[in-house]
Amino acid sequence: MARRRTDASASETQGAHVLLVAPRGAWRSRLARAVRACPVSCVMAKDALEAAAALGERMFDLVIAWSDLLPASLDIPSGTALVVVSEAPGVDDAVAAMRRGACDLLTPDDDAREVSARLEMALRRARQGRRQADRIRRLRNVCRQLNTARQEVSRQVGSLCNDLVSAYQELSEQMGKVSVASEFGNLVRPELEIEGLLRTVLEYLLAKGGPTNGAVFLPDSAGEFTLGAYVNFDCPKDGIEDYFDHLACAIAPRFDESPGVVHLQDRVDLADRLGHDARWLEGQNAVIFGARQKDETLAVVALFRGERAPFEADFIEMLPTIADGFARQLGRVIHVHHRGQPKHEDSWGLDAGFDPGLDREDSGEDGGFSQAA
Repeated sequence: MARRRTDASASETQGAHVLLVAPRGAWRSRLARAVRACPVSCVMAKDALEAAAALGERMFDLVIAWSDLLPASLDIPSGTALVVVSEAPGVDDAVAAMRRGACDLLTPDDDAREVSARLEMALRRARQGRRQADRIRRLRNVCRQLNTARQEVSRQVGSLCNDLVSAYQELSEQMGKVSVASEFGNLVRPELEIEGLLRTVLEYLLAKGGPTNGAVFLPDSAGEFTLGAYVNFDCPKDGIEDYFDHLACAIAPRFDESPGVVHLQDRVDLADRLGHDARWLEGQNAVIFGARQKDETLAVVALFRGERAPFEADFIEMLPTIADGFARQLGRVIHVHHRGQPKHEDSWGLDAGFDPGLDREDSGEDGGFSQAA
């Protein structure tokens, strides 16, 4: 066992570099012999300047320094053990040495064998400390790499979550459109007469958008628009038919070829799109869209109510789906109506037997619904 410990000690101190900072004298020579008894390489320095120069040139495993030659300005590198030598060390000297980072405190009177053993112990501590420092350094590098990888994964996960949220929103919007298209299609598909179709469309819009004024304008063979049906929510009842007839002339032609849904939210939007005719919708916010099929406008729908009761965004978003379904069913109605008609009659409206007047009212109250016969 003693031989194994000796071999272990020799392996710990083999090839170590020691810096001895001490004034010339008999004690220095005796300490140097004790140091050289270990398998180490020893460099001598007589003062702090030589010690600083030596520390700047190479890395030492151990520094043995006389307490009087160890100024605070002397920088002992991390991983280098420090042993302080003092003539008559007291408690204050021991505390000062510990604060300086020393691992041992020697005196000139210590036995050479004891000095050698304590230096070997200091060298072992230095080597162990250096290995530990290297391990900590490697672990820090690994931690940095792991942290970088974690941040990258977090960014990718965040990006994936955003993509999933966007995909979910798009899917939800698509499902909403499919639901509206299915509901509206099932509702209007049985309607093969224009009167029933217009009534069903306006009733569906009222159910989804809430109380509103609304009108459906139909083109005639001359390219002008006439009133097909309307719903009155808060417009004065007197002269309501003339009012909607004026809207047919003022509004519908301006949106004959407008794609999508047009939302006029205030008087600025109204003036921009309607010009002088904006007076007919003064104080209102309006939603206008066309039912188009094969680049042909089959109807123009206008919904409007006071500025203080704007249309909900969800309602406006579903209107393009309703417009497509309305256009498809309106195309079927026209096709059914034109069966057996001469081929040159390719339009419908006045020439097809539809009266632009409002000659049947289902309700005499405000909010009543009227349509062409």
